[in-house]
Amino acid sequence: MNKTQQQLVIDYCKENGEITPAKLVNTFWKGEHFGTELGKRCRELRARGTLLSRHEGRYEVFRLKPPLRYEVYKADGEVVARVPIYV
Repeated sequence: MNKTQQQLVIDYCKENGEITPAKLVNTFWKGEHFGTELGKRCRELRARGTLLSRHEGRYEVFRLKPPLRYEVYKADGEVVARVPIYV
């Protein structure tokens, strides 16, 4: 199953919390290959608003943007659902 590099980054972040592209270039994770342009894919996802980043020493570390949560109420005030959304 060949995933796009961007989907691979998102899946890795969901499982591990964050990704450091400089340390993962040309490695394999769950049978999928992180290519040489991993940092570029992470920056593209940051530009789209999917990832956040910070610097740790000389490395840039990316993580998923946390979801904003909102609740859906019935007329009587009962909570029907708590739905995570990403902005």
